[in-house]
Amino acid sequence: MMQSVRGGTPLTPSEVIDTLASLHFEDVFNPYADVCPHHDLPNAPEIRRANLLATFEVAARGVDELWIALEPGHKGARRTGLAMTDDHRLARHADRWNVPVQRATRDGPEKEQTAGIVWEALARTPKSVLLWNVFPLHCHAAGRPLSNRRHTKAERRACAALTGSIIEMVGPRRIFAIGRDAQEAMIDVLPPSIPVRHPSYGGKAEFLAGIGVP
Repeated sequence: MMQSVRGGTPLTPSEVIDTLASLHFEDVFNPYADVCPHHDLPNAPEIRRANLLATFEVAARGVDELWIALEPGHKGARRTGLAMTDDHRLARHADRWNVPVQRATRDGPEKEQTAGIVWEALARTPKSVLLWNVFPLHCHAAGRPLSNRRHTKAERRACAALTGSIIEMVGPRRIFAIGRDAQEAMIDVLPPSIPVRHPSYGGKAEFLAGIGVP
């Protein structure tokens, strides 16, 4: 059953978390509501909500940039609840935002290639940067919960108002859309974004140059 989120005035950090936790789609894992039977601690959704809420409460004071990719992978935000952040980068996330974070998984930690390159870029900039995804939940193939699939236009449009409210909440000076698919998806969200190459499949150098880090 698909749900659309409400639009209107910017949401508070806690309202964003509540909205995220309420989203349900077929063949989609919601890190803020669902428990993975393969990897999660019993209270994993609560941990992931707390990690993201602490981050959003700081980001709501304003950020320099928003780096937005397409959707989470099964080794990244599905496990941590934090976009483009795998288990190995949780401590870096905590230090960068000066917030407490916990692991929500009982095994691992897992590494995600994209997260590694993105966090390499973050280490080279003093700017405040929020990471996010156009579609914030983990999409998988039917019957294969640890696979990755592309979200649908209908799923994205159901979350477009939420994405717009998050952008309004954190007020970034610049938005970078990471990868061609994310750039096209941002059309549904309206704010202009700067296109940069996705770092995977040999795109690391172009990504770093596009994002403006030495």
